[in-house]
Amino acid sequence: MGTGRIEHMFELEDAYYAVDVIADTSVPLIDRLKAAVELKWLAEAAEAVVAAELAKEHSWQDTDEFDVEEDTLRPLRIGADGTDPVDESLPLEIAVAQASSVTAATWYLRDVVNLEARHPATWDAILRGRIPLWRGRQIAQTCANLELSHDDTVKVDERLANVLGEVGWPRVNKALKAAILRVAPQAFEQQARLRRDRYVDKYDDSDDPASAWFSARLDSGDATFLDATISRLADALAKEGDESDHDHRRAKALGMLATPELAMQKMTNIVLPTAQVFVHIHQDILDAEDGLIRVERQGPALVQHLSHILGHSRIKLTPVLHTLGDEVAVDAYEIPDRIREAVIQRDRFEMFPWSSREARHLDMDHTVPYRNGRSAQTRPSNLGPLTRQAHRAKTHAGWQLTQPTPGEFHWTTQLGQTLIVDQQGTHTYHQRS
Repeated sequence: MGTGRIEHMFELEDAYYAVDVIADTSVPLIDRLKAAVELKWLAEAAEAVVAAELAKEHSWQDTDEFDVEEDTLRPLRIGADGTDPVDESLPLEIAVAQASSVTAATWYLRDVVNLEARHPATWDAILRGRIPLWRGRQIAQTCANLELSHDDTVKVDERLANVLGEVGWPRVNKALKAAILRVAPQAFEQQARLRRDRYVDKYDDSDDPASAWFSARLDSGDATFLDATISRLADALAKEGDESDHDHRRAKALGMLATPELAMQKMTNIVLPTAQVFVHIHQDILDAEDGLIRVERQGPALVQHLSHILGHSRIKLTPVLHTLGDEVAVDAYEIPDRIREAVIQRDRFEMFPWSSREARHLDMDHTVPYRNGRSAQTRPSNLGPLTRQAHRAKTHAGWQLTQPTPGEFHWTTQLGQTLIVDQQGTHTYHQRS
């Protein structure tokens, strides 16, 4: 039963080929590593398919009867809405087969059943080797924990189809949150209300009696302002000659807030900080009560959440327009704010494969290195947001980067891997052909 289904879903030739590549010492190591990853994902997907088939084979229907008075096997409602119960002994069987605990096997079976019945796009991405099983399980768990209905879960899943395997996982999580806010905002709001308890905790470090841990849950606006104030105090300490690193100075600054008089002395000549928050919002939802917005560094939110996000009066709200207009170019190496903002709006994230780092806090890299004397080198079509590490790889480690059209970056690594990065995510060349 299982073998035929697996051959149909996975084309075992792919697994055989991966094994051959791994074993062939004449193949470059980077290709053997990629083959090992592919084989691992295929094996985990095959395991999930068999588990899903077992769940169907040992499922119960709503019309099935059992005697509650008798000591007999009973149905176990293991999945979320839209799934069938299974025989209560099945998790025990799977635990034995996987050499795992019954609890782990139960959660595994729950996720697989939910994926197969409620997440067609995510299930397909797993079977095609686009994402690993454990990533798909995270998606299934999020929707199940929110108690989304079967129909709402399918709608949410449809909205993820184009990002799975294309972007880094933090971006997938934000896309998942945005999809839930679009499809079932009431479910998200219910969970959010449960999370809005505020607290401040302090507990001692058992390994170091000279230090302690401190944590808190605040309104987003207060947290943003507090973070900015701590950074300003840390900068003031540096100006006074404190040579400790930035993290240590921030810890000292937070401690100073316990003595307001001391903090005020340090801040006498410091302008009260203004924390800047960039909010992406479309004109057609400005008057809507349930419009979806995107807050940089935080992700999607509902427009009515702005009061929590921007709660402090010293926070500067910067609405972001999404029309770039004609390309502007300058001859200088320095990048004018207008050009930098155009690139940030276009790319949103680092233009490195599967990166989820937001563009606003990164350096702008000249795709074709800047050379004195050439005109119009600093322009959006020759710029992209990159970290210093990626820039050094491009400059010193033999990595090649081109930008054939604005916002489309073609990478060739030192070891010969080729990828395309654009606003939709990361693609191999055969995906785009």
